[in-house]
Amino acid sequence: MKNIITIFRKEFLDLSRDKRTLRTMLIIPLFLYPVIITGVSKYMGHQSKNAREEGIKIGVIQNGNETIFNTFSTWNQQKIASLQNDSAQLTNAMMHQEVIMPPTFITLRNDTTQIKKLIDEDSVDAVLWFGPGFDTSIKYNQPADYKLFYDSGKNGFKNDMIFGISTAFKNYIVHERFADMQIDKNILSPFVEITEVNLATEQQQIGEIIGGILPYFFIIFCLLGCMYPGIDMGAGEKERGTLETLLVSSAGRLEIYLG
Repeated sequence: MKNIITIFRKEFLDLSRDKRTLRTMLIIPLFLYPVIITGVSKYMGHQSKNAREEGIKIGVIQNGNETIFNTFSTWNQQKIASLQNDSAQLTNAMMHQEVIMPPTFITLRNDTTQIKKLIDEDSVDAVLWFGPGFDTSIKYNQPADYKLFYDSGKNGFKNDMIFGISTAFKNYIVHERFADMQIDKNILSPFVEITEVNLATEQQQIGEIIGGILPYFFIIFCLLGCMYPGIDMGAGEKERGTLETLLVSSAGRLEIYLG
């Protein structure tokens, strides 16, 4: 035990004298991690703002099967226009993806070989292709499929808006089918409103968030704290010619390791 304490004191003294290692272990992480977190948050906010301001461009391949989608697009614009003076209802409709902010639709010729090029060149953000018999299947309440081409490596917020189009289109078709069958769509909504009451104080909510992050910081600090002394014990001791002295001392291998 005495040998372990002696070796530990020696290593700790050497480490405390190494200002560069102390800066790397303690000072740099204290400033670096907050900067990284703040920078990532600002970057995500900037990306989200750009996606909202720029909007999205959707290419629709014209092959005679996109009539119902064009009808949905027109209905969506009219619905949003009718709700412009009622911000609460408009927000609620967009939250439930009953309507979407109208994207810019671009009609494309029936040539699927150009889709990747158009998306890569940012001519469009996504392309919709409706297969043969799509309109007929939807008209007779049958399931139908279509293809949505997009690039997952681009702005994630724009991709969320693209997926929102598919959801809103699906909701529109369901709404129209219910209307044809004279079924109230509210049959799918058993609750008028769900009021969530959070009893946690603001301090408790902040504490929960910080409590989930702090352990990761401690883990990183522990790893950094072990890394540099470990490097110094191996390469540093060997470079200074003191590793051999430790190995031939009266201390055992386990004592050297623990110290």
